[in-house]
Amino acid sequence: STVRLMEDHLIRNIYRDLTLSDLCEQFFMGKSRLSQMFKENTGKSPMHYLAELRIEEAKRLLREEATIGEIAEKLRYSSIQSFTRAFKNATGFSPTSYKRSIY
Repeated sequence: STVRLMEDHLIRNIYRDLTLSDLCEQFFMGKSRLSQMFKENTGKSPMHYLAELRIEEAKRLLREEATIGEIAEKLRYSSIQSFTRAFKNATGFSPTSYKRSIY
């Protein structure tokens, strides 16, 4: 399905600076139609879905010993602070606490 292709596109481009406009361009759809279709099929907006993918990837990278700064940069957060805030909002832990809880 188109939504499955969109999900795959988001997964493949997790390290790029992706916007809703980029997704619309890629799939030749308007923002409201694309967002509606995506949400009907996944329960999430495309950008929320991407944010969740990035948090899961951040967890994986933390387990592999990447630094918080490296992860923030790699996953295209505007700053370490914005990454830390997003991570804590999603998981309830700061990246440092999460990393400590693993070991």
